[in-house]
Amino acid sequence: MLGDYTKHIKGDVDELWEQKDADKNGYLDREEAKKFLNALSGIMEPERAANYTDSAFERVFTKFDEDKNGFLEKSEMAVLIK
Repeated sequence: MLGDYTKHIKGDVDELWEQKDADKNGYLDREEAKKFLNALSGIMEPERAANYTDSAFERVFTKFDEDKNGFLEKSEMAVLIK
């Protein structure tokens, strides 16, 4: 079921990524990632969106920033979304 969900929002997620990557460097810094996740939660099912609250942001960002470079790459964000 999750596969169907991610296929459904893929276009929206790609477009949203482009909008929130303000400096167009291909990565999201903390500020950009927070804006991305806030907007993403608006197109997710409510029970999934509950995982992306402001209070959980630092924990989520740190967990999915696998290379610990302070940025989220698309591949890291894809893991987060799935």
